[in-house]
Amino acid sequence: MWLDKIAHKLGLLRRKKANNTPYLAEYSLIILDSLMNKSDSLPVLLKAIKHYPEDTHNEGHVCDNMIAFMTTFSSFELLKQGVDQQFIEKGGRKAMQSQQQSMEKLESWYE
Repeated sequence: MWLDKIAHKLGLLRRKKANNTPYLAEYSLIILDSLMNKSDSLPVLLKAIKHYPEDTHNEGHVCDNMIAFMTTFSSFELLKQGVDQQFIEKGGRKAMQSQQQSMEKLESWYE
């Protein structure tokens, strides 16, 4: 038991991720982060997600994915932590910004 604590402090072991946190796709993560920056509570964020335009080829999967992820958190602050953790697991914000630019370029080809 005490060896686990030392190993965690030294970074040799990672904490186990909660099994009940749903998968959040990269595109959904980027959009959710953007909507969170414009919101200050879960109800305001949910309204923003429901009003997010879904006229792209994603056909509603983005909003469904964001809502499924969001509803697993009991507070806006915990959701922020969950989103930050997702960014870390997916290579960081800079990597995701690069991916967002690639996705926007790809979507512009569909128009």
